[in-house]
Amino acid sequence: MLVSAYFSFVASLSTAPLALAAAKWGNSGTGSIVIGEEWTIPELLYQVLPVVVSPFPGGTHAELVLNLLDVHNQRLDMMNANQIDFMVLGCNSPCIQGIANPVAAAKMSVQEQMVIKIFLYYDQVEYDVFWQMVSDLDVPVYLHTRLDAQPILDLLYAHAPLLRGAPQGFSAGASAHIFGLCVNGIFNRFPDVRLIIGHMGERIPSDLYRIDTEFSHTKTAMKQNTTTYFKRNIYETTSSDFSTNLLKFHMGEIGLDRIMYSTDYLKAYPPDGTA
Repeated sequence: MLVSAYFSFVASLSTAPLALAAAKWGNSGTGSIVIGEEWTIPELLYQVLPVVVSPFPGGTHAELVLNLLDVHNQRLDMMNANQIDFMVLGCNSPCIQGIANPVAAAKMSVQEQMVIKIFLYYDQVEYDVFWQMVSDLDVPVYLHTRLDAQPILDLLYAHAPLLRGAPQGFSAGASAHIFGLCVNGIFNRFPDVRLIIGHMGERIPSDLYRIDTEFSHTKTAMKQNTTTYFKRNIYETTSSDFSTNLLKFHMGEIGLDRIMYSTDYLKAYPPDGTA
């Protein structure tokens, strides 16, 4: 079954793991850690389409491409200017998942130290082996948005193509995946699973009262309500959603300890998220 979100352990930089482990962390003692920031490689630049990936206000598509490819130059300058000490990078979606040939996708994932992102719903029992491994490893899983498959785009957004990405399509697809994990009992069977989702929870915490009320009189595999899963299993990030009022509202709904800092650099203007 197709879905418009992907699972990913945080993708590493295209360097050897040992070299990455030996790298020095510019720990200023006062800077921030940001998670879910994007980068890509030249072989995947064909995926960076202007209609899907927009630069931050005032930026150009050419600048966006250069910044996506960069790790050690203007990206570090931006981090220093915005008091960011550490940035966790992920391959710009759809990344490996956008390669139709499975052999070619697997080869590139090995070459670039990436994890293949699967275009499936991971809320069915057959994927319990995945969640068991996540629990055993005691690692979080980051669920990031991506563009829908073309048949879904044609069905839902032919009337208004600009809705395909960040304004609507990204959050709609990702939240459907998150709800699937909730209602199909993943967080019951694997209570130690930790999920990270971006863009202020893909809008879910803004509507928890209605969601919990609807599910309360519907038969599901849930043993807790969605609010409880957000307070126990799910973290959200602030990526490209820098509304102070929204942040305060979500602090009241799920708690500040469930909210992680992210800028969504390249698609959002970092100073807006640090002000």
